[in-house]
Order: sequence, then structure tokens, then C-alpha cells
Amino acid sequence: MSGKKIYIIGCGPGTKDYLTFKAMDLVSRAEVVIGPEKFTALFEPISGRIIQSGKKISLILEIIEKYFKEKDIALLVSGDPGCFSLSRLVIDRFGLKNCLVVPGISSVQLASAKLGLDWTNATVLSVHGRETTQAARELFITDLCVILLGDDLTWMAPVMEHIPENSKIYLMQNLGLQVEKISTINSALDLEQKISSSSLLVVVQESR
Repeated sequence: MSGKKIYIIGCGPGTKDYLTFKAMDLVSRAEVVIGPEKFTALFEPISGRIIQSGKKISLILEIIEKYFKEKDIALLVSGDPGCFSLSRLVIDRFGLKNCLVVPGISSVQLASAKLGLDWTNATVLSVHGRETTQAARELFITDLCVILLGDDLTWMAPVMEHIPENSKIYLMQNLGLQVEKISTINSALDLEQKISSSSLLVVVQESR
């Protein structure tokens, strides 16, 4: 190895307001920058080669494989690399010694801040690609649960009747963006609405 690194950069919700100085510095010096256009645009101008990536993880790993021994690479990921990110796959494949993880603002942090909540003991779940009844059983382990969603709420309908009466459910969409929307889920009818693919639920049991 020639000392080249894979910088796994957390880009937060996707606005410059939530980028760290460390992220901006490393991207400015990287020889190859990999990420979706919405993230590469945050760091313009970029002096290195920009490779627009889609969502296919195998392709992203192949691109990294092609360059990582000869180039410093900045891999741009949403939110924080430690929160349901592909960073784990990158580290497992290329080794921690070849990677540097740069934290970003996760949607969990941002949601908690918006609601003024302490998320120290929160349960954090993702229903992306999961059997949703399994996720549902984990809802009430703690007084605060954050559920990262796809673009569908209907899976939660069977769960509504089991939610404790002292709970409040917040639907938070596009956090940190200009089109941010925060609302509440009060009945099963509210689950039939169309939602953004960048959405999460926050379930708060309020008798604390």
C-alpha cells in the first residue's frame, strides 16, 4: 500500500449547512470522489475525478476496488456512516487501516434535535429490506424509538392498536431540506398517505 485512503464521508441530510469542515477538506483533496450527484454538488468545485454512483452496492465496491491502491478516494454517504450505512461493507472488504470514517449528522440526531429529545437510550430500527413484523415487535423496548422508513407506511397498520396510549408518533420527512415536513400519526388512516423516500418515524412514550 502507498498510504492511499478511502475516506468514508458522512454528508448529513444533504445540505451544506450540515457538512463538517473535515468532510469539506478531505473531499477537496481526494483524487476520486464517489457519490450521487446530490452529494457531489455540495462540495463543488471538486478537483478530483467525480464518479456518480447509483444505489447498486456491488458497483460502488467495484469502483473503489479499481482505484483504492493508487488514489485517495472520498466515498460520499448519506447521514452518518455509522447509522445503517454501506461503510461497514467497505471497511469489511478493504480493511479499517485503509479507511478513514468521517462522521456526519444522522437523521436520528437531526430528528431528536428537532423534537428536543435525548436519544441516549433510543431504539433505532430500519424497515428497509426487513420483515416488518419483526421491526414492529421492537418498537416499545425503550421510551423513544426511531424507525428509518422506505416510502411506505401501510406496514404499520397492524401495530397501531398495540401502541401505548401515552405515545406520540411523529412522521418526519426530508429533514434538513427546504421541503422538510413534520407531522403526527394519529390513526390508521394517516398511514395511507404518500411519503418521501427520506422519511422516519419517531415514537415517543411521554410518561417520563
